[in-house]
Amino acid sequence: MIPPFSLSSLTLQTFPFPDQNESFATRCRSAGDGRVFVTGNNANGQLALGNTLNVNAPTRVEDLVHIVSISAGKTHSLFVNKEGSVFVAGSNANGESCLGSSSSDNVLSATRIRPSILLKTIVKAAAGDHSSFILTEEGRVYSCGLNANGILGLGDTNDRNVPTIVPEFLSVPVSHITVGASTAQFLTQEGKVFTSGSGKFGAIGLGDFSNALSPVLRDSLQNHSVCSLSHGVESHAVAALLGHQ
Repeated sequence: MIPPFSLSSLTLQTFPFPDQNESFATRCRSAGDGRVFVTGNNANGQLALGNTLNVNAPTRVEDLVHIVSISAGKTHSLFVNKEGSVFVAGSNANGESCLGSSSSDNVLSATRIRPSILLKTIVKAAAGDHSSFILTEEGRVYSCGLNANGILGLGDTNDRNVPTIVPEFLSVPVSHITVGASTAQFLTQEGKVFTSGSGKFGAIGLGDFSNALSPVLRDSLQNHSVCSLSHGVESHAVAALLGHQ
C-alpha cells in the first residue's frame, strides 16, 4: 500500500461525484500536474490501488499520470489523461468497464480501455451507477454497461461490454455528459439538451413518465441555450440556462 500523502502543498482540481450514501463514497482528486489521489470505499477496487482496502487518507495512484478528467460512479471510476486515453478501475459486473466482457471479477488497477475508438482522442468520461460514457474530441459519444431503461441511448435495453457509438450524435456534436443511476443527459455544442433512460418520476423531463431508449431532445428547452447540466443520484436532473436564443 502506498502511504498516505499530504495535499496541503498541492494545487488540486476537483471533479463532481454522485451524492451517494457515505457507505459508497469514493473521492478522487487530481493535482495540478495530473497526479491522482483517492480516498473512501474501495470494495470493488474503484480506487485503482490494486486492492479492495478502504482508504481514509489521500493516497496517490501511482499508475495514473497526466490526468485531466475523472468521473467516479457507484462502484467504478474513469480517468482520462492529456494524451486522450481513458482508464477504468472497479466493478465490471455489467460490462461498465468497457473491456470486452462482463465479469464478477473487479478491475483493481487502472486499465486502459482499448476499443475500436482507440484512434480517437478522448476528452471526457462519465460514470453512472453501472454504466460508462466516453466523449471524443469530435463530440461523438460511446457508451457501455448496464442498459436498463435504455440509459445507454442505443435504442434498446441490451447491456454492452465494449464502447458502442450512440448514433444520435454522429451528426450532433456533444460537449458534456452527466449520468445518474438510470438516466443520462447530453449537452450539445449548440446548447441543446438530450436525455435517455428511465422516465420514473419524470426525471428525463419529456413531459411524461415513459423511458427513452434513444436520446431525445428536450423540447421545453429548445428556445434556450443551456450552458451546464447536473444530475441527482436517481430521480432528478438540473439544467442551467444562458437565455433565449
